[in-house]
Amino acid sequence: MTIVGTLPVLPASGRQRVSDLCRAEWLRLRSGRSNLIFFLVIVLLPLVWCYQSASSAQVNWASFTANQRATFDPVSSTLAGLYLSQVLIGVWAALVFTGEYGSGSIRTTLIGAPRRSQLFVAKCLVAAGVMFVVMEVAALASFALGQVLLSASGPPASVSFSDPVVIHALLGTGLYAALLAVMCVSLGALIRFTAGTALVVVVITSIIFVISVISTEFQTLVKFTPVGIFKDQISRVPANSQWGGIVIMVVLSLVVAVAASTTFSRRDA
Repeated sequence: MTIVGTLPVLPASGRQRVSDLCRAEWLRLRSGRSNLIFFLVIVLLPLVWCYQSASSAQVNWASFTANQRATFDPVSSTLAGLYLSQVLIGVWAALVFTGEYGSGSIRTTLIGAPRRSQLFVAKCLVAAGVMFVVMEVAALASFALGQVLLSASGPPASVSFSDPVVIHALLGTGLYAALLAVMCVSLGALIRFTAGTALVVVVITSIIFVISVISTEFQTLVKFTPVGIFKDQISRVPANSQWGGIVIMVVLSLVVAVAASTTFSRRDA
């Protein structure tokens, strides 16, 4: 599925700025109905997951043992549905470039915006900004719904918005989504083919985590992958420092972005 359109008319190439390209990219995304539907799915999926998870915990709370109550994590239990959202975010971001390569519209885009490095930066910035907002909406809505359902059981089943762990989880998921968008836009520019890029995205956002659950030998490695970093953002007891995970994600995204920008600037369309 291609979820991007044709780049709107821009100023003459000699007067183009990154802000002009960002504005054009935003207009393109906003005009695509499929984008809006995709964003809505990203928000609604974790709400469905949250409702099921929180409802189950609320109904069975009275039968929980003392140990189960002590180890219950009201943050991750309500935000776990965001695992699905971050996979979709990665796939959507990959399509920013692969969609244009697949349709051939990348040639038209480059005629209107010949400075490839600026175009690349603009696409990354817009994707990061949009995904930050979408993920924040999904996280806030999921957490609010979960706490409404869990509040009947009281602490520790529920937790307030003012809890430092909650503040970090809500902010961290948005930052993670923005950085993941940059990484996957970059992967799309590097690989150029939708199927190949989508496969890589699914591996780094989900499959590698499943493998680590099956084989403990991979658990240390997973801590330094996107899905492992995301797990830390929504956990009350993270495997790594939560902000440390964001720093690792920044480094990973920058490395991929630099490689992609360099390749995109030198390679034929």
